[in-house]
Amino acid sequence: TLDWHAALALAQQAGGGYRMPNFKEMLSIVDTRLTGVAFDNRAFPGTPADTSYWTSTTQMFPDTASTSPIVFSDYGESGLSDHEFASAVRLVRDAR
Repeated sequence: TLDWHAALALAQQAGGGYRMPNFKEMLSIVDTRLTGVAFDNRAFPGTPADTSYWTSTTQMFPDTASTSPIVFSDYGESGLSDHEFASAVRLVRDAR
């Protein structure tokens, strides 16, 4: 787990077209019908339950420049987190 700025840096260093997904993209890869872990285990094996994942989205609401949305692995729910707190990172890339 990393703070938001370190997560962005990790994504930039990964290369290969990988990046941190925005909020809309992160929500598109969760299935809220699943219980325990909302990420498809075939596409994302080994995803731990009860883990929050950063998104690259900022300023969803006025005065929230130091927060970004996070998505929780257990039921695909979301919330906002301060950039200084640690969350997990899931990298994505555009389809080839």
